[in-house]
Amino acid sequence: MVQPLAGALNWEMVFTDSAFAGASISNVSDTFVNGGLSFSLVGGVLNVTWAGDDFASDSDFSATLILKRFPSLPALLCWVLAYWVF
Repeated sequence: MVQPLAGALNWEMVFTDSAFAGASISNVSDTFVNGGLSFSLVGGVLNVTWAGDDFASDSDFSATLILKRFPSLPALLCWVLAYWVF
């Protein structure tokens, strides 16, 4: 997205899906200025917000977020090992 030369207003995006329940989210990369994106995932609701900027910027901003539905392999291995030990 190319930002206008007079800055950019803040915004918020809200995504709702029952499939988000139990998932986790992490930030891989973020080139948004002014602190980058903020995000939260609570139950089935994902919120992504940006504070905007108030200076002349002529940049393309991008971000990559990863939504994980299943536990990571190390966490899964811990549960498997705990089962075998006890």
